[in-house]
Amino acid sequence: MSRRNLANRADIPADVLRQRRDLYSLAIGLELFNLASGSLVSNTTFGTLMPVTLSHPEFLLYAAWVGFLYFWFRSG
Repeated sequence: MSRRNLANRADIPADVLRQRRDLYSLAIGLELFNLASGSLVSNTTFGTLMPVTLSHPEFLLYAAWVGFLYFWFRSG
C-alpha cells in the first residue's frame, strides 16, 4: 500500500493544509489537557505563560510515547 501525500494535491491550497494541521495540534493538546485533568493554578498570567496543574500527568507521557512511535514507524 503506497502512501499519498495530501500536500501534493492541486485542489487543496497549502494554507488550508497548514490551518488543518494547526487545528489538529490544538485539538490534541486540549484533549491531552482534559485527559490529564488539568486546571489553572490561578487567574494570573505572566507574559504568555499560564500556570497549570495536572492531576494525571502520566497521560502526557503516554501521548509522547505514542507520538514517538508513530513518527518512528512513519519515517521507516
